[in-house]
Amino acid sequence: MKEKERIYADATVKAVKELLPSLDNLERALESAAEKESALYQGLEMTLKQMKEQFAKLGVTEVDTAEGTKFDPNFHEAIMHEDDGSGESVIAQTFLKGYVRDGQVVRPALVKTRG
Repeated sequence: MKEKERIYADATVKAVKELLPSLDNLERALESAAEKESALYQGLEMTLKQMKEQFAKLGVTEVDTAEGTKFDPNFHEAIMHEDDGSGESVIAQTFLKGYVRDGQVVRPALVKTRG
């Protein structure tokens, strides 16, 4: 039974990894859309919402990357660092959202840190 659960969990994580670039592209399309009232924008928005709801049903959630959040190497990958002399690394900017499923990292968040 445990082996079946592990196989299901691994398969789910693998499938989610394959779908994340599509989710990223939908978010980018919405950010760059000029006409927020257009049918295209609303369709993209509904598709993105549906995709996030489906991920939530699978137990997939975003990694917290709010500015000022403490950097955690278990969930974040720092690709840039800005030294401000404070000593404690916190997130300054998010380049790519990260996702977890039941505590397992599907993709780490790519961030810039300061500290």
